[in-house]
Amino acid sequence: MSDQPTPLADQHPTAPDPRKDNGAQHRSSHAKDTAFDHTMQQAQSHMNKPQRLFSRFIHIKFIASISDIVGGTIARPNTILYGALSVLVLTAVFYTAAKVYGYNLSGAESVAAFFLGWLIGMTIDYTQVLLRGGRQRNKRS
Repeated sequence: MSDQPTPLADQHPTAPDPRKDNGAQHRSSHAKDTAFDHTMQQAQSHMNKPQRLFSRFIHIKFIASISDIVGGTIARPNTILYGALSVLVLTAVFYTAAKVYGYNLSGAESVAAFFLGWLIGMTIDYTQVLLRGGRQRNKRS
């Protein structure tokens, strides 16, 4: 072996990797659960009894995971928006047509209009996801 230093030994120390946070991001599951429980206790201490019961219910892990799944698929904000707008427009159209032509409304028109708008919103939402290649929201160039 030679007594000359290796090229790596000559180099200055590099900056720490920003993805590594000296273990702070790699806390154990138990530590995360403990921190979550502490935060929930603090937040719930400022609530009245019905609010606290509701908070405990919605933060059960099973309920929270179901809520996240539903929020990401069925109850997407754009689908709800398109459904609400279609109820506004189509119900007005149905009501006007029924008034002009003398028909009685059954009451299902609003539900049908919401469902139609929801389907249109879901189609538009997923088409955008397919065209963009996934979730790339709030990216600025």
